[in-house]
Amino acid sequence: MTDLFEQGRLLISIPPPAFGQDLPDSTIFPISEQLVDVLDIGTARALATVMQVCAEQGTEVHGIARPEICTSDSMLAWLENQVGAFSDHLCLSSGQTVKIIPGKRNHLYLYDLHMRRKYEDFLLLCKRAPELVAQVVSQFNSALSLRGAPVAFRPTTIYVEPVRLEREPATSTLFEWWMTRSGQSELRAIEEADDVSFLKRDRAQTITYVGANSTALHSSAYVKLLARRLHHAFYYDELAILEIPPGAQEDRSGWASTLAGLLRSQGFKLPFLRTKSVLLAEGDILPWLLEQQGCDVELLCHFTDPIDRLFFPGPRAPKSIDIVADRSLLDREVYEDFLSTALTFRPLIHWTG
Repeated sequence: MTDLFEQGRLLISIPPPAFGQDLPDSTIFPISEQLVDVLDIGTARALATVMQVCAEQGTEVHGIARPEICTSDSMLAWLENQVGAFSDHLCLSSGQTVKIIPGKRNHLYLYDLHMRRKYEDFLLLCKRAPELVAQVVSQFNSALSLRGAPVAFRPTTIYVEPVRLEREPATSTLFEWWMTRSGQSELRAIEEADDVSFLKRDRAQTITYVGANSTALHSSAYVKLLARRLHHAFYYDELAILEIPPGAQEDRSGWASTLAGLLRSQGFKLPFLRTKSVLLAEGDILPWLLEQQGCDVELLCHFTDPIDRLFFPGPRAPKSIDIVADRSLLDREVYEDFLSTALTFRPLIHWTG
């Protein structure tokens, strides 16, 4: 890979909410493994990925808390006096803000667009602050192409191999899911989940795995495909596992009832009997599932899923990956080239929009 950053130096800005209570004390701060440990998981994965490629290329890295203050020549001179001459600034973004340093090569790493509110905030930002997105020269591990914004958002796509952090537990709580006669969702924790008795060991088993993605659930094409997969699992004695989004774990039943309503709109109704054909999971158990012998995992994704969900460095990978992609937000050729670079096999892309 050719050097991504000029002058051997990169400044990285991190959204303040990602720090929690551990906000840096100064405008310029060191980027380290310890910093990765205190950030929320989405930001930490993105930062660890960038740190890895910078280490490989010998790039010096600094963190900057408020790049937006560097709008004058005097402030830019002060900044370069602190860190040395630089040409590149990378904004790690959940989608709610885009920070730029005028006159520099500004790059963007979006990592939370699978969260509906942040996805909508980013689209709104592109409409209301086109002068910001117009200064972004490249996007890391995404391939968005927004043609409807006041200024087209089509920065060059750069793929770097993602780092999968193992901060989450290797196993999670699993729940049976069914409907009551009154139309309410019922969930029951599977106490024996640790001994994986919900997996059928007497034959090869196909498992549909669906990651947590609240943006995807607003796509009728995605929900329709999900409904077909769940119908197949229920009536052909297979298994589907759906992740409960972290923000919904305090009201699992409410989230499950909302999801049941979305599925019902596509012609699929949950049965009134308890079954282990469709399970809900708290936490990402996909890496663990891929290690289980006798399981063929089929992954259902949305184009807003972080790329690390599709990247599998180990010996086992899913049997197949289906991705629902929106033509209004992606250039088909660019997106397919991006996936062919990132993945070891070609996924099935369902184009919509």
